[in-house]
Amino acid sequence: MRTHLAVLAASLLLLAVASAADEAARKELDKLKGTWTITADERGSPPTASDKNARVVVTGKQFATLKDDKVLRRGTLKLDPAQKPGTIDVTYTEGEFKGKTLLGVYSLQGDDWIICYSLPGEERPKELPKKPTKGQILLNLRRGVP
Repeated sequence: MRTHLAVLAASLLLLAVASAADEAARKELDKLKGTWTITADERGSPPTASDKNARVVVTGKQFATLKDDKVLRRGTLKLDPAQKPGTIDVTYTEGEFKGKTLLGVYSLQGDDWIICYSLPGEERPKELPKKPTKGQILLNLRRGVP
């Protein structure tokens, strides 16, 4: 009987911790709602097209990247703000990475959002670098439209 109670207590504790983590992620996503402009787009090799001056519109877990009112990509965001730096998983439903998840790290300070993520198949960056390395994309975003 004691074993059952201990297992039940441990299960409830795990559920409470998971619930708190989900709530922290939801609050962080709420801070991202709205329109962001990509002010810097640096890519390690291989080079690809730049998204500088594109807009990213975040609505809940969903996002869309637009340039000149053309949708470049869509997808979902999953955040873990408890990690240092915070982690972000970007799963694309449209665009060049459709069906893939890119793993990254981010910093959100007021109206400035910095993201560094790795191309598909690469490991998540451990920190926000000054310059991206091979297989990484470093984005600086600013809230609003210029």
